[in-house]
Amino acid sequence: MTKGSTKYTYDTCISLARDCKTRSEFMRKHPYAYVWARKSKWLDDYTWFDNGKKKPKRYTLEHCRKVAMLCDTLKDFYTGHYPEWMASKRNGWLDGFDWLNRSRHREWTFEECREVALRYSTKKEFRDHASGAYCATRDKGWLESEFTWLVDETINLEYGRLYVVYCYEFFLSGNRYVYVGLSMRPKERDRRHRCGESSVRNFATSNHLVIPKMKILEDKLTQFEAREKEDAYRHKFIEEGCLLLNKGATGKNVGSVGGMHRKWTKRKCLEEARKYKTAHEFQRNNNGAYLAAVRHKWNKEITWFEDGYMLAAKERTKFDFERCRSLAKRFSLLKEFRAAHPGAYLVARKNGWLEGYDWLFANEAKRNAEFANSITELYRHGLTIKKIAEITSKSAGGIRKILLATIPAEFRGKYVNAIDEKKIISDYKKEWKGTKTEFALAHGLASIDSLNYVLRKYGESIDAPRHELTYEECEQIAKQFKTRKAFRNKRSSVYRRVVEMDWLESFEWLNKKKEKWTFVRCLAEAKKYKIKVEFKKQAPGAYRVACKNKWLKEFKWFVNGKCKPRKWNRQLCYDEAKRYEKISDFAHRSLGAYKCAKKNGWLNDYSWFQRRTEMG
Repeated sequence: MTKGSTKYTYDTCISLARDCKTRSEFMRKHPYAYVWARKSKWLDDYTWFDNGKKKPKRYTLEHCRKVAMLCDTLKDFYTGHYPEWMASKRNGWLDGFDWLNRSRHREWTFEECREVALRYSTKKEFRDHASGAYCATRDKGWLESEFTWLVDETINLEYGRLYVVYCYEFFLSGNRYVYVGLSMRPKERDRRHRCGESSVRNFATSNHLVIPKMKILEDKLTQFEAREKEDAYRHKFIEEGCLLLNKGATGKNVGSVGGMHRKWTKRKCLEEARKYKTAHEFQRNNNGAYLAAVRHKWNKEITWFEDGYMLAAKERTKFDFERCRSLAKRFSLLKEFRAAHPGAYLVARKNGWLEGYDWLFANEAKRNAEFANSITELYRHGLTIKKIAEITSKSAGGIRKILLATIPAEFRGKYVNAIDEKKIISDYKKEWKGTKTEFALAHGLASIDSLNYVLRKYGESIDAPRHELTYEECEQIAKQFKTRKAFRNKRSSVYRRVVEMDWLESFEWLNKKKEKWTFVRCLAEAKKYKIKVEFKKQAPGAYRVACKNKWLKEFKWFVNGKCKPRKWNRQLCYDEAKRYEKISDFAHRSLGAYKCAKKNGWLNDYSWFQRRTEMG
């Protein structure tokens, strides 16, 4: 039933609505009748919808309580009546529904975990069949230290992890391509070769080949046996004339052997942590053990650190004034304190306690003064700022600041009274060849801003004087370009110099303007060609203007804007085919002659691409 094909009266709508049980079903099956009934306010008469009751506009406590009484557990209430559950949770009514059973996470004790773990012999079985007990055992550190009978299926009790040596073989264009590798988990490794980034997948994809089945060459090998076998098979395939697809190094004493035993167990982590006094020192010297302790939550048992960083947030020792001061007393420089105890340093800086640590700043100031004196001595011996920066591994800007700060106090502000400002400008513009900073130091100015002040006062340029290009130099550079745009984009500074001196008009080769395509010019250009296709390819600008202004009709040698049809005979087809070496070029560049020759069977006469004809 479509809109407009039936007049939706009261009887028509009610007859259609009786086939449905709910409003949504009525709307889905008969949308136009539903819209008409809603506009006419007939939906209230369909009392069989929703058992004659409307859904509550708002989920009240009484309504949610009645629905919750139908459920036994909180999970049933959540899955079966989600809107009521959400309203109850949002308003805090769930605590009042005491009859709903709530599932709690079980707290596994050591005896319970041990009882469950004794049913299995491998870690995989324990993890698959009792995941809750397994997770509790792993998190509490019992899996490695207490449940020693649980072993990894990939580990042999006598030799350690067991490996397999495998290969993939491809045959392409008479050549044999082989990839050789080793792995502890061949199924997972095969999946990575097929789905991930690997030499096997890249080779198969680029050559449109199907990845073959993994071929197991040797199995149940130890780590060292697997490397030796891999190297032996690699040499064997090379002697047989195979091409290896391995990109990385493989074989004995090279390459990767995949995952190994867990290095940092709980016992080893605790032994390693005993060597250090602070958590920061532990992390800096052995980051692997530190991360393992954090990952497996063994840090709660490391309680002897002075900074307490490995403890939980509530159990850590807070950095108060006395503690920060005692830690800072161990060091003579502020930099050392910040590197050794960053937490204490941040707290001290935030609370303004650093100002009271006079011994740190005194040593820091003394060290900075010694460094500034050494830089000043180097500068007085003729070394440039750039050279000093290379020697001291500091930035050039930092060296400049240090040098400017070493100017004696009696010279500061001297540029205002005693120094001849005009002489400064003349020296700077004419004689001085160094940087502005070096000039300021040489004349006793307090900073680079002092020199800039003098230059601005007389309207001079702040930048160092540059070599002004002459007319001949600008002309020589401009001759490298054909247009103004290229000249402006490639040599913008020279272009600005030319514009400022009004030399641009004298560069005639840059001032050539494009002539517009008039009717006369288009007609003269079109007479050079016999067909429209050549006219379009050789002179696209003229052809475009001619099409826009509809001048093609005036070109009498073109029929309705198209080239005159050519009649191909045997001789013309033969002469045309002589111009090409391949039949594909003949068909692509001269389609009319190719079709005529193919239709009349003349292609067999063209012996220079006879072989191509037979293959086609």
